[in-house]
Amino acid sequence: MRLSEAIRLGAMATPQASMGYMDGEGHCAIAGACVAVGIDGVMSVIEQRLIINYEAAQKRWPILGSGINCPACSDSYHADSTLMMTLWRLNDEHRWTRERIADWLEAIEQRSDDTRTCDAVGLSHESPVAVNAR
Repeated sequence: MRLSEAIRLGAMATPQASMGYMDGEGHCAIAGACVAVGIDGVMSVIEQRLIINYEAAQKRWPILGSGINCPACSDSYHADSTLMMTLWRLNDEHRWTRERIADWLEAIEQRSDDTRTCDAVGLSHESPVAVNAR
């Protein structure tokens, strides 16, 4: 299951929240996605609460470690970040709905799929490919 799909499932199951906690009634985008696919939280020694198991989430969705610019930040401080940090920022700081986050992420996942498909067959994903039908 794609991360965008898991975010949508999480959005249907619980109200939106922030901070990455997994023991409340609501969840942020990433926590809701984890719940949707059965990734349990881990106990934070500092906060004494269940939080997102970031290691398990990254293992399930390697795209979380990809570098990406935050679509809502105009300053360069937040320009270069990982997808995981960008999702946190969109949920907690910019207050995007999880559905809006999932829509934005789905477009990125689609481009990533297209790139992998082109790489697998040896095509360039930098320019359009013309296919002749017979």
